[in-house]
Amino acid sequence: MSEKIVLENGENNESLRKEIVSGLREKGIEDLEVKEKLIQWTIKQEEKVESAGRTVEARVCFEIERARLYFDGGYMGEAWETLEAALIMAEQENQNELIRKIHDEMLKMEW
Repeated sequence: MSEKIVLENGENNESLRKEIVSGLREKGIEDLEVKEKLIQWTIKQEEKVESAGRTVEARVCFEIERARLYFDGGYMGEAWETLEAALIMAEQENQNELIRKIHDEMLKMEW
């Protein structure tokens, strides 16, 4: 992996991320406003995956960020499921560095 894909950057994304985490913790994942913000965040992140060439690395980094978002919002099950899906993707592509990165995230999120 020669270049590092950064999917979450910029003040707007950080502000939106904080709103989502707060919303997840206070209102829950089923709240319409929280869902709308999650969709907005996801669209922005998927645009970045597209601009990075839809690589496995970009996709896995996106899924890791999504897992962190869920984890920070108190949704451990969703975080874990997201990382498991990313792990399968990385394993199918024989991306050992990504596999290690996902395992590191899983260790951070163990409860």
